[in-house]
Amino acid sequence: MPIITRELLKLSDDFKAIRRAQHIGMARAVQRAGTTIKAEQSREIAQRLNLRAATIKNELTVKRQPKPGTPEIVFAVKARGVPLHEFGARQGKRGVSVKVFKQGSRALLTAAWQAKRFGGKILGRVSASNRKQYGSPHVGRLPLKPLFGPNVLSQYITDTVQRRGADTWARRIPIELERELAFALKKAGFR
Repeated sequence: MPIITRELLKLSDDFKAIRRAQHIGMARAVQRAGTTIKAEQSREIAQRLNLRAATIKNELTVKRQPKPGTPEIVFAVKARGVPLHEFGARQGKRGVSVKVFKQGSRALLTAAWQAKRFGGKILGRVSASNRKQYGSPHVGRLPLKPLFGPNVLSQYITDTVQRRGADTWARRIPIELERELAFALKKAGFR
């Protein structure tokens, strides 16, 4: 086989390797940018809700990871409410006080208490009528229910959180793609 033909075959194989590495690199870049977006959006939500960032990150999950053929990332946000004990609830003589929003004041739930046996969850007797969520201090034999605060989804869909995610994507994806392209070229022996 002539030398020129061998060199052309080697060059063709190198380009195929670069193409494969480029697809893998794009998926890795999207994954790293998605991790940064999740952290930034969690911080934005934590500025509003009186929750730890780790609690918010647990509510945001990655539903679909990027793959070499499909470099996309899909987030899933849990729609259930966050238990009230995550909002810094304090048991007092008259009930449980809790601060849900950082800008708001503490609210006193008179027909609720913090149950130590159930992981510190806030339990309360829920009123029979739908007009009033919590009953008065003497609510009798109404059923005990765990009490929940607002869900993370209600904050996640706001414009500021979505804008922060889009800004983070626009800022991080060129950096990550450039890094992955340089790595693919170096691995193939072109740098």
